[in-house]
Amino acid sequence: MSLFSAISTLNSALTSFTYAQDVISENIANVDTTGYTDEVTNLAALPNLSGVSVLGVGSTRDIFLYNQLYSQLADQNFDTTRLASLNQIASILPEVADSSATDGLSGAISTLSTAWSNLATVAASATSTTAQVAAAKGTVLDDLQALAKMFNTDSNQLYELQENVNTQVASTVTQINSLEDSILSLNKQIVSLGGQQSAQTSTLIDQRESDIETLCGLTGASVAPQTNGAMTVTFNGGPLVDGTSAYHLGVIPSTTIPGMSDIGYVSTTGTNQMADVTADFTNGTLGALLYEGNTDIQTARLTLDQMASGIITTSNEINEAYTAPGQVAVPVFIGSKASDMALNPALLNDPDALAATNDTANKGDLATVQSAMLSGLNMYDELETVNITPGEGGIQLTSGTAIDPTKSLASQAALGVFATNPTASGTLVLSAGGNAVDVTWNNSMTLNQIVQQINTDGGGAIYAVLSQDANGQYVHIYSDAPLTAYDASGNLSQVLYLDGYMQSSSPINNSPVTGLNKVTSATTLASLNMFTQPSTSGVIELDNDPAATVAWTSTMTISQLIRAINNASAANGLSLQAYYSTATQEVEFTNVNNGATATAPVTTPYIQDVSGNLTSVLNLEPDSNATKLYSQLTSFLSASVTSMTEAKTQATNLVTATQKQQAAESAVNLDTEEALAETYANAYDAAVRMQYVLEDMLNYMITQTGSSNSNQSPLG
Repeated sequence: MSLFSAISTLNSALTSFTYAQDVISENIANVDTTGYTDEVTNLAALPNLSGVSVLGVGSTRDIFLYNQLYSQLADQNFDTTRLASLNQIASILPEVADSSATDGLSGAISTLSTAWSNLATVAASATSTTAQVAAAKGTVLDDLQALAKMFNTDSNQLYELQENVNTQVASTVTQINSLEDSILSLNKQIVSLGGQQSAQTSTLIDQRESDIETLCGLTGASVAPQTNGAMTVTFNGGPLVDGTSAYHLGVIPSTTIPGMSDIGYVSTTGTNQMADVTADFTNGTLGALLYEGNTDIQTARLTLDQMASGIITTSNEINEAYTAPGQVAVPVFIGSKASDMALNPALLNDPDALAATNDTANKGDLATVQSAMLSGLNMYDELETVNITPGEGGIQLTSGTAIDPTKSLASQAALGVFATNPTASGTLVLSAGGNAVDVTWNNSMTLNQIVQQINTDGGGAIYAVLSQDANGQYVHIYSDAPLTAYDASGNLSQVLYLDGYMQSSSPINNSPVTGLNKVTSATTLASLNMFTQPSTSGVIELDNDPAATVAWTSTMTISQLIRAINNASAANGLSLQAYYSTATQEVEFTNVNNGATATAPVTTPYIQDVSGNLTSVLNLEPDSNATKLYSQLTSFLSASVTSMTEAKTQATNLVTATQKQQAAESAVNLDTEEALAETYANAYDAAVRMQYVLEDMLNYMITQTGSSNSNQSPLG
């Protein structure tokens, strides 16, 4: 190595060591600065031992630790966001926070039940005055109206909450896209400046780190460093940011809940084609908002609709069936769901239209009406008179004329479409919840008397009503548990043609029943606009028979599904039959009466998911007990509040612990800095001393060269 090369080498060393000492001084100056990351000078030898150069300034960032923190922040954001929404639901449904609360729907139902009981007592008492009966009826009407209004208020508030969540989804997506653009811009700037941490890039890297932390907290994304200094941010469905592009998200119409939004993703730059990636966001703020809008709030809304629908249907059916003589039958409620449920104005104008309350000749019947109305708040399981031909029904004479419920069975020889004439007498056994009731009858009894006998023997746990439409008379037998019926003797179950009955609780597509959205038997499960998106496939079990299973896929049509169910039922000796009503867009199930016996009774159908979610897709709710449904809903939400509160606390603790670990690993350590400073100072001093030696050598050489030249003769 030449003398001049050696001097150049020392100069590069002195410059590099000076730079490293400046970095150490910066670290020491920021030892107490919150969030400051210890910086390290990266040195490298030049080729051919020609010196030392500064490659850049790095920081002690552990990418694994950073991704761990990002994941924990996403968990914390999910728990915090969902908990806030659950607490908003609890402010609408007070029983979520306090199961004993009396200012919610359960309290309104209880108040109405008390009013019914009081009306029954007052109206049945021989000493009650007209004014007392009128006052009791007025209380019932007030409480009926209060219940309807509470359903309206709760439903509307849940809808507004869901709309607010949908708005937050859109604003969160906008924030995500803005962060993506910022990170991409910072990536490009950092790469253009060499990709390493330096005085020029330090601020840019810190800003990028802040943006990435926020983005990961919103989405549950993770990061990976690139060799050129860029950071790639990815989620389950693909990249959000890489070194050259930002891949934006968008909101698209929900495929499952009208009015709500799903998340779209542009996977290729320069295109507007969006893929649905909603299912990929299960964490972070966005994941929580999607879960709240599509699950917690939607479940609450649908449960309230199901409760209201059951109360409306059953109350109206009972009121019209038990209308007093000479009184026009009117429904108790108008509307069909929680948001539009209302007390029928006709009852306010004419309170006597409330069933049997003014029937002075049959005051005793009021106890049956009152019991039925109380149970009507719960829409129990049902055995119903049906006709084997869909679209027809009822107990009819062969001519199609409805039977007269005031005449004896014996006097109506053609009673029953498929049954033989009634035998002289018999016993119909009804069973619900493990309790059997023997209903004895004879053919001199009228249909009204038989219905009354069922109510008497049922003791309020099992009750019956008789209703009529253009097709004929219908007998409906209800209970708060799955029902079973069979003839111990005689043939009443055949005469009445009692079938177990279950159907979708509302149109399975939850949309208009006409036009392009109309569901037909040729509609596939995958294309339904349902409350719950179907799984790809699944298995259902029929009537609690493990051998009677039906495998299904979302590509099956409704008719294919029904055919598979009926084939499986027949193959396993079951009486269950399914069909689809195009008029109502409901899937209906019956357990057909093939001559009920103790060993083969008529039961309410039961369909359950072994895997998948078909019962939810078809909106099948065999148990529509309103109070039970509400209790299940509020219990679920209450448990969710508790679990989210605990999860939030745990997530916060984990974030704090990781941040401390991160700070400990990236913080300035004075002992380390002092040791490095001493090392660089010693190296610097050695280089300076060597420089002095080389300078002396150079001066000596110059002196010697000059002396030699002065002693030489001018002539040579």
